Amino acid sequence: MTKRNKRWLFLAIFTIAAFLISRIGLQLWSSNAYNTIEKPIDIIIIPGYPYNGNKMDPILMKRLLWAKHLLDVKKGSALILSGSAVYSPFQEAEVMVDFLKQEGINEEILRIETKAKHTIENLVYGYNLAKKSGFSSIGFASDYIQIIFIKLFAPPKILADIKLLPIDYSKIKNVDSFIKNYTSAIKPKNKETFISLKSYESWYQRIQGTFGKNLDPTIYSE
Repeated sequence: MTKRNKRWLFLAIFTIAAFLISRIGLQLWSSNAYNTIEKPIDIIIIPGYPYNGNKMDPILMKRLLWAKHLLDVKKGSALILSGSAVYSPFQEAEVMVDFLKQEGINEEILRIETKAKHTIENLVYGYNLAKKSGFSSIGFASDYIQIIFIKLFAPPKILADIKLLPIDYSKIKNVDSFIKNYTSAIKPKNKETFISLKSYESWYQRIQGTFGKNLDPTIYSE
């Protein structure tokens, strides 16, 4: 084997090892967050994801199945579904409620938040709504990437007062089957006049929004 081939082999082995170690680390993080819930969290925020009216994205389905699991095993008592109509005329929060209702979740424990257009807004507006509604313990449940982003860039005061719940993928099954079988009962909002976020915010503005630079502190303020 030539020296160059040895370098490529080493790089390949290193990459695979790093990937496996990171996956194991993330799984342990998720399991630890899950196992340390001693009593049901009062309310858990679930961030939305765009829905085009035809097929639910796997990212959103996994978040919803994780939310349902947390309710089913009494890790949480209620949910805030957060998301506006951002890239399509479907309110993300309403689509999430529709799916959970179809799966037998009582609508009385589902609250919607329809102002958030970006990740940090999902957290902050959801948190403010929870506090305004009188909930004490608050969680935020999503996929690893979004949870890491929240951990890095969320307001420290809020971060210190919530429980982050990254998805434990070993506890959600048959994602593709749920996607195939879901038929939305939600109608698009103002389909003829809807304007996508991309049409009125530049790429830079959307990035700023993602990092929470466009937050409106008056929304759901106590």
